[in-house]
Amino acid sequence: MRLELVSFVLCPFVQRAVIALREMGVAHAVTDIDPDDPPDWFRAISPFGKVPLLRVGEAVLLESAIINEYLDEVYPPRLARPSAAGSVVEDFRPRFLEHYGGKGGWLSKDAG
Repeated sequence: MRLELVSFVLCPFVQRAVIALREMGVAHAVTDIDPDDPPDWFRAISPFGKVPLLRVGEAVLLESAIINEYLDEVYPPRLARPSAAGSVVEDFRPRFLEHYGGKGGWLSKDAG
């Protein structure tokens, strides 16, 4: 599975994911964007325009802590809990929704 970490050059938050990827020896690509003028493809996959973002094939994971938990689930050595049943990427999507689901009307019942 191809992994692509999306960030910008001076992003301090991406460093947690970079460290985990390197320490685990996980092959990945890094794509830096201009935070002042992000490309349309980035806006389409990042609802809040934040980095880091990890593309796992066609799926997208947001937030460095969630990215690191995903990496720990999929790539040895494991640092946390045993893998849950089902797709690991899908297991972590609810974590994002819990964190951001009610902010700014995104995914709220009243949103548009």
